[in-house]
Amino acid sequence: MIWSILFHRIVTILIFFPGIFYLLFDKTIIVQKGTTDKFVYALLSSIFLSFLFVRDMRILLLICLCIAIPSMQVILELKSVKYFFKACKEKKFLLQTLILIPILEEYIFRFVMYELLTAHEIPPLFYITFSSLTFTFIHYFQLKAKSYYKLIVGIMLATVYVYTTNLFVVILMHVLFNVLVYLFKYTHHYKGFQT
Repeated sequence: MIWSILFHRIVTILIFFPGIFYLLFDKTIIVQKGTTDKFVYALLSSIFLSFLFVRDMRILLLICLCIAIPSMQVILELKSVKYFFKACKEKKFLLQTLILIPILEEYIFRFVMYELLTAHEIPPLFYITFSSLTFTFIHYFQLKAKSYYKLIVGIMLATVYVYTTNLFVVILMHVLFNVLVYLFKYTHHYKGFQT
């Protein structure tokens, strides 16, 4: 019985703190991968573990959308499937940061965390605080001292989720936020998908 409780606690910590996976990937064989790739691997690892506790098939739909929407955009822009994989590899950063990562983060930090905490009758204020801090924690590895604004974004997204309990709304807000950040920071580098 004690081993079952201990296992449950460890898995819960790993779900709530995907940054632990990030550190593991950073110190192991995935060192040659980029920061964004390790970030995605960490989020996917937490989502995989979350299936142990929150068996929700909506994540499969979300992952399919993560793959289908950018794929259709690339195919439409190229007007061919021939250069599809090359274009995806060239624009992987955009696809990951603007679409995939917000969906995975919101699933973990809003839906799974909310479900697990409310199952134990944890008050919404604690959920908002805890969710925002863990959201900031995982961004610390990429942004370091600049991650303070992620705390504000995390509080805003968690508050919206508490009042709406609509995962799509917070995903859309997060995607829009990332698009705005991208537009302000990187637009002079982006020239679209080119063959």
